[in-house]
Amino acid sequence: MTELTSRIVGLSDGLTVPFALTAGLSGLGSSRLVVTGGLAELCAGAISMGLGGYCMSPPNSVSETDK
Repeated sequence: MTELTSRIVGLSDGLTVPFALTAGLSGLGSSRLVVTGGLAELCAGAISMGLGGYCMSPPNSVSETDK
């Protein structure tokens, strides 16, 4: 994937889940629960995306077996 395509897919994924969660929680009627759930999802999503990017990045150092 190109850099632009990766950014577009990441942006759409990053916006879809918080909006869906907020819409679902808003049916409960408690605005405090909606805000708390939304913030928790944003933190969890950021950690998930960060770990995914870290795990998918190529190694920067050359090991002895690669020489």
